[in-house]
Amino acid sequence: MNLQTPPQDQWSQPPSAQPQQSVGLRTNTLAVISLVLAFIVPLIGLILGIIALVQINKNKERGRGLAVAGVAISAVYIVLTVAGAVMLFFFVSAGLEQEDRDTERKTDAAYIHAELQVYYNDRGYFPGSLSELDLADESLLSDSEGTPYNYDPAPALCNECESYVLSVELESGVIFRLYSDLHRDPYESCLYENSSECDTDLPLWSDESALLGA
Repeated sequence: MNLQTPPQDQWSQPPSAQPQQSVGLRTNTLAVISLVLAFIVPLIGLILGIIALVQINKNKERGRGLAVAGVAISAVYIVLTVAGAVMLFFFVSAGLEQEDRDTERKTDAAYIHAELQVYYNDRGYFPGSLSELDLADESLLSDSEGTPYNYDPAPALCNECESYVLSVELESGVIFRLYSDLHRDPYESCLYENSSECDTDLPLWSDESALLGA
């Protein structure tokens, strides 16, 4: 007896598994906020972006790209802000240090100027060079970098000089000058930073050729 296997109904086959589409997944709110705050408050944007990534991995939410972008942009802004603050600090510090050095130069020049007046009071003339002054500290004749201050006595090549111009070049680019004008008063000087503002009958000597009338 032959038993025939009944034809199997093609509809009796179990349906093949179809990939399920992720439908209705919500976008993580913190990811969106992180991207927005990355341009406004980068530190908060960075923190919220990290939290959003943790929540997305845990809850299988959408918005990973937004969170990553928020973290990356926030990090770049923070790095640039810190770098800018550091550079600003160094620029301000350098400016303050330069101002201190220039103030020290002016103080030295004022001290030398006073010693020149004392020298004149004792002898009746000014020295031919600053090395003739009896200073307690000869390092005051130059700045902290070793650049000597410029002393131009008059007349040229004099040993017993009638007047002088003491000039100091500042790092700011200004020439700080102290004058002795014996035509007005042997103990009166003009202290300023711009030669055009000094009311004096003496010329501004810069070298020996000018003094000699060459």
